[in-house]
Amino acid sequence: MLDNGYTILFTPAAPFTPGALIQWWTTGSLLDSQLNVAFTGASGYFYVAGSTATTTPTITAASPALYASSVPPNAIFDFQFSTPLNPATVTPANIYLYDSGTGLNVPATYSMPQPNEVLIVPTSNVSSTAYIYLYVTTGLQSTTSVSCYRCHAVLLHQRAGRQHHSDDRQRRAV
Repeated sequence: MLDNGYTILFTPAAPFTPGALIQWWTTGSLLDSQLNVAFTGASGYFYVAGSTATTTPTITAASPALYASSVPPNAIFDFQFSTPLNPATVTPANIYLYDSGTGLNVPATYSMPQPNEVLIVPTSNVSSTAYIYLYVTTGLQSTTSVSCYRCHAVLLHQRAGRQHHSDDRQRRAV
């Protein structure tokens, strides 16, 4: 016990399995370092955190939301991943927006505000009438060289006639 009896230090004989539920309990026979009864009994549980060394990068949050509609054509796209990414792999070849109306990738700038976040800022408005897809290839990797699963998701579909101004871009919180 540490911190004047307020903290119990667990030292397992072998590492716990990532994601495992660990339950614990004590009886009245738990003694402090001066051999005084420390508790009349207590219990609790915790989950073991997963290892980021083998975590496959997956999208955990997106702004605009995946499959969203009514997203302005001048939106900024913000994606958070389950694990930190290798910045050298955050390139238009490995993660990009595709405009189904033009049949072309959307020209954009890329940045990483956080180690697990990718910000994609189109250099001009995206199509107001087409589906915009996000493509992530296996070339996008975590900092421990684990590749993303190859995936794509519909991001937005705009209705014709919506008007938005290119000077009102705002990054929305994820």
